Amino acid sequence: MPPAHTDDSNIYGNSNMPAIWSLNSLIGRTQQYPADKNWSCWDSGCGEFDIWEVLYPQAPACEYMTSTLHSAQGNPGTGKGGGGTCDYFKRPTDTTFTGMVSYLSDGTITIQKLDDDFDFPEYITTDIIKKGFSADMPSFKVSS
Repeated sequence: MPPAHTDDSNIYGNSNMPAIWSLNSLIGRTQQYPADKNWSCWDSGCGEFDIWEVLYPQAPACEYMTSTLHSAQGNPGTGKGGGGTCDYFKRPTDTTFTGMVSYLSDGTITIQKLDDDFDFPEYITTDIIKKGFSADMPSFKVSS
């Protein structure tokens, strides 16, 4: 996730905010954030899940990544809800990283940043996912 710009004046702008999202199928795919807030349906609870995103576009927060669930689910009509984790990890700026996201049938979402030499097995059981692949790797769990 190298910075988008080498020019120091642009390195901490919005263009330097890599993220991986998972969007509800009800969210329109024609614009990122249109002027009509109802288009995103965050207020109704369908939401957006930021699997990995930069904490904030300004230094030093842009050097760290976290996960956030944007949704008013469970609190309809208020525009409030969702949440993030207080866990984060150092953003690699000189290389890429491998991660895994698992959506489990009990409503749990498990996110893991994997070791560079991780080799995905042919089969991964739910028990392995819930336990995690290594105690040293950041693992975030979001439950419904």
